[in-house]
Amino acid sequence: MKEYEKILGKNNPLQNAIAFSYLLEYGRKNILNDDFYNKMIKEVENDTKNPLMTPDFKKEFIKISRDMANMKEQDLRNYIFNRVKEERKIEKSR
Repeated sequence: MKEYEKILGKNNPLQNAIAFSYLLEYGRKNILNDDFYNKMIKEVENDTKNPLMTPDFKKEFIKISRDMANMKEQDLRNYIFNRVKEERKIEKSR
């Protein structure tokens, strides 16, 4: 089992995808910063405007983005490579 599978394999694939987008948007250093991370979590707890996602769902993908930020660069690259490979496989089967 690859290292990223140990960290991300138990998660919902949709949450992994959203978490990866958060990682790209906010950056590794910001997400690893405790103050920034805690501020994001508090904003989610206070946000009642988004009826499509529960606060728990949002907090979970923010946590996953932090897990991704903590991964070694090679493991993150492997995750991206395998994700792209899976998406291409799905596209070819259509």
